[in-house]
Parts: sequence; C-alpha cells; structure tokens
Amino acid sequence: MNTPSYLLIEDRLIHNYQSMCIRMEPCKVAYSMKANPCPQIPAVLSKTQAWFEVSSIAEAETLQACGIAPDRMYCGLVATSQAELTKLETIGCRAFTFDTFRQAEKIKYLRYPSNKILRVRVNDLVVDSIGFGMPYDTILQNPDILKETDGLSFHISDHTDMNKTIAAVDRLVTLAEFSPSVTFLNIGGSYSLSGNDEDYRILRTHLKDIQQHTGLDIICEPGSAIVDTSMYALTRCVMVCEQEGFTDVFIDGGIPSGMMRKPGRIMNLTGETAVRRHFYRFFDTTSMKKLLFQMHLAFRIQEDDLLCLTDYGAYSYCYSNIFHSRPLPTISVIKEEALIEQLV
Repeated sequence: MNTPSYLLIEDRLIHNYQSMCIRMEPCKVAYSMKANPCPQIPAVLSKTQAWFEVSSIAEAETLQACGIAPDRMYCGLVATSQAELTKLETIGCRAFTFDTFRQAEKIKYLRYPSNKILRVRVNDLVVDSIGFGMPYDTILQNPDILKETDGLSFHISDHTDMNKTIAAVDRLVTLAEFSPSVTFLNIGGSYSLSGNDEDYRILRTHLKDIQQHTGLDIICEPGSAIVDTSMYALTRCVMVCEQEGFTDVFIDGGIPSGMMRKPGRIMNLTGETAVRRHFYRFFDTTSMKKLLFQMHLAFRIQEDDLLCLTDYGAYSYCYSNIFHSRPLPTISVIKEEALIEQLV
C-alpha cells in the first residue's frame, strides 16, 4: 500500500452532515471548504442539500468541477483582491463577505449583482473569537452600510459558552432591524457534534424564535465537525529511535501530507503486539526536528509498520504539499462497511 494516503468514509461524512442539520435546526448548513478542500468531499456532499463556503478560487473551482450549482456557494473570506473577486464571479459565485468599506467598494465593481455579507466583529463578546469583522460601533456610526447589505455574519472559533454565541447572534439581529435589505444571518462555523446537548437545544430554541419573529434565514458553516471523523490517514513507520528517554517514531507523512496534529487514536495495521505503555513521539522524515504529536500507546511500533491515524479529516489534507518532492497523498472513498476490510 502506498503511503501516505487517506480513507474517506462516505456514509459517515453524510451522517455527520445530516446530524449537524438536526443539531443546528433551523439553520441551512454549509460545509466550510477550508477544513478539507479535496474534491471527494463535495462530490459526496452533493448528494445532500449542503451549501458550501469557499475562501479561495481553487475551492470554488473544485466545487465547479464537482457540478455544484453556483447558488450553493458563497465566499466567506473578507480579504480578497479585485482579481480574485472577479474570478470567483466568473466561476459563478454571487455572494461575498466584507468587513471594511474598501472591500464593500470592490464588490460593487463586479459585473453581476451580488449578495453582500457584512461580517460583524464579536471578539468583545467572545474574547478568543477571530478578530475580523467591522466593529459594532463603526456600523452604528455608519448605518448606510446596512442599506447595502444583504446578510450579516460573525465567526467564533469555539462555542463552549453558548450564552456568548447567543449574545453574538442577538447582535446581528439588532443590526438587521436597521435595514429591510438584510434577509439572512450567517452565524459562522466551529459548531460541534459532541458538544453539550442541552446547550444546543437552547441555541435551537433561540434561533427558531428569531426566525419566527423576523423571517430571517439563518446559515451556519461548520467544517471540521463534518469531516474530521469521516477520514483516516495511513502512514508507514520509516525508523524508530530511542533517545532522551522517549521512543521516537519517524513516519513518511507529517508535513507533506498534513499529518501534523494529534489523531483520535493510532492503530498498528501490521499487527499490535501488546507491551507496557510507551511514550511515543512522532516526527516526519522530511523535517526530523519538528515534533508532530506525542501519545502513550500500549503496543509496539517497529520499522515498516503500517499505521492508521483516525479522525484526521479536518485541517490535514489541506496542508499537504510537495516538500522534498513528495507526491500529494491519494484519497480512497469507501463505505463504512468496507472500513475493516480496507484496513487489514
């Protein structure tokens, strides 16, 4: 088997998307392509009602090649050049996000009418959220910007405190009241399928109440929660070295294939020989000083062992490159029922 490579579990990806639709009702759920832009993912999700958020021309071209209708995609990146905007428009994108007056002007220069989505800053409400977005006070001081706006959005990287998420949502609702041209809200990504069920029930109730009283459509754009558990990575142990009290494992993945974070778990597909728990450190053969991750494991890893890293769909393949002339990893689409067979 050639390594590194990835296994995309088709029915698990669809299940995760459908579960997110239930969890985030009444939102329309868009998949954030930056989490993993490989073409196999939108090809599978095209069988659902998924929308897609893109941050680059390449992501939009991937959707186009997969036959995704342009009205199912929108650009969520606030920093784009005029040339990029024009190319995205050529591909068919008709909705663009902005957070500065200059960026709003760029969208006006496009040939076709486009939906304009104003990203609102919320890091005063959620301290660790992404700092992009037009400040709330700036919008209040320049209310005419809302007359040119079709949608409002924010982005929060971690929804562990749902009260803060709801406060951010309410900020958008307050601004939407200033302009009848605002017809939808985009409440960002980073929502979880494993988060507290009661917290998400409260969020759903609040969103349904907003939709009932305002008529606004609501969109969310998770990425990692949909794709992460849907993809496994396969890599091979090239060398094992005992040093400084650690067992260092050098794999043929790492930086070129995006294997640079801790997986859900590791399986030794060559055969797991039980041993006393070892503290393993994992490195990549193309950058042997860079620690990728470390784990305690109760089995031996030896040279040429084939390893499977689970829950590796998010922010892995998208970091792949050809450093040291390595080829990009292959991706195989399989069914859940074929997973065990594929791994043995």
